[in-house]
Amino acid sequence: LGTRLGPFGTLPQHGMDYWPKDAKIIQIDADHKMLGLVKKIAVGICGDAKEAAEAITERLAGRELVCDASKGERAEQIASEKAAWERELDEWTHEKDPFSLDAIDEAKDETPFSGGEYLHPRQVLR
Repeated sequence: LGTRLGPFGTLPQHGMDYWPKDAKIIQIDADHKMLGLVKKIAVGICGDAKEAAEAITERLAGRELVCDASKGERAEQIASEKAAWERELDEWTHEKDPFSLDAIDEAKDETPFSGGEYLHPRQVLR
C-alpha cells in the first residue's frame, strides 16, 4: 500500500523469503497495468492509496479480525527481535580504522540528530 510491489522487494534475499507461500496479497496501485504484474494477487484495486486505505479502514471498523487474536504475541516477537538487533549493534566494536574510531568517539557525546561531523555505518543501521 503506497509503495511499489517490485521484484527487488519481493524476491527471496539473503536466504529469506519474505512472502509466506500462502499469503493473499491485496495490491493497490494507481496504475492498473501494475496490478498483479510481479506477484500473484488475491485482490487488485486501481486507485489512490490514501483513499483506498481510508475506505478499507472504514469498512473494517468494529469488526473482529482473525489477526486480532495474535496481535499481542506478534508485538512481543517484534519487540524481542528489535532488542536482539540493538544488542547485536552494541556488540560491534571491532572497528579499528581511523574513520570508525573517530566516529565512535564523537558519537559517545551525541544524541540523535545533534549534527555531528561523522556518521558511522552503525548509526545508519540503527
